[in-house]
Amino acid sequence: MACGTCHVILDEQSYSRAGEPSREENSVMDTVFNVTPTSRLSCQIVVADSLDNIRVKLLDPWA
Repeated sequence: MACGTCHVILDEQSYSRAGEPSREENSVMDTVFNVTPTSRLSCQIVVADSLDNIRVKLLDPWA
């Protein structure tokens, strides 16, 4: 959780199911480009059955 290269954008429903980001995650997000209200670091999303079929948008690192 030091680099932010795993930044993804979730749709609103998926974001609410993934739980709130930690303070540390929010600190890293302050250094990431193209952050949205539903941005998360994918390395910090805990995989669980409740997350089946979440929608995740991967960003183009060259854009």
